[in-house]
Amino acid sequence: MKTIQISTYDIQGGAAKAAYRLHQGLRQIGQKDRMVVRHKVSTDASVLAVTTPVNVPNSFTSAELQDHYIDTHRTPLSSTIFSLSYPGYDLSALAPIQTADIINLHWVARFQSLVTLQKLFSLGKPVVWTLHDQWAFTGGCHYSAGCKGYQQNCTACPQLADELNHIPEAILMDKFDLWRDANLTIVTPSRWLADCAQESALFQGHRIEVIANSVETNVFRTYAQSRS
Repeated sequence: MKTIQISTYDIQGGAAKAAYRLHQGLRQIGQKDRMVVRHKVSTDASVLAVTTPVNVPNSFTSAELQDHYIDTHRTPLSSTIFSLSYPGYDLSALAPIQTADIINLHWVARFQSLVTLQKLFSLGKPVVWTLHDQWAFTGGCHYSAGCKGYQQNCTACPQLADELNHIPEAILMDKFDLWRDANLTIVTPSRWLADCAQESALFQGHRIEVIANSVETNVFRTYAQSRS
């Protein structure tokens, strides 16, 4: 079976390291696993870096919107990132994607757009999306900071001040429209995140599994608890 891991980074950041450990573990047990990323830091030949955006005519506009509207209109509610889905790197025609039996998405912000994700979903392959934060089912925030707007329609986003264009609501509606037929299984590393996904308007009808992040068993191992 051929599997593929898709992540913005390979070994930079916690989400990337979790994805890369999974990639390594699958290869160590003989699986034909590849990893496709936007930013490659490792020297691993099984990791493919895609550096040219495809089919993103509005990427400059999106970048300007992120920098000069979203980032400058944040409220003190949360210091975590709030990101639009840009740029879109179309991976659907890549040979490793075409030959894969299963696609495993990870943290793909600023690598995959809503449209390029829809292109992957439309290939008809089973897709596992391992969530590392809440972005996949919100209107743009990576951590909702207690807001439950993602359970309905993300109106009146408390993380954006003077938000008159209803951008979070529009983003979430686009996710509904573009991903409605996706063959998705959602995986989370915690029960809390699984509960959030299950309660979300977008993923409440999907299969959701809790699978803890893997670790290198040649580096980490269990010990008996010492008692003083």
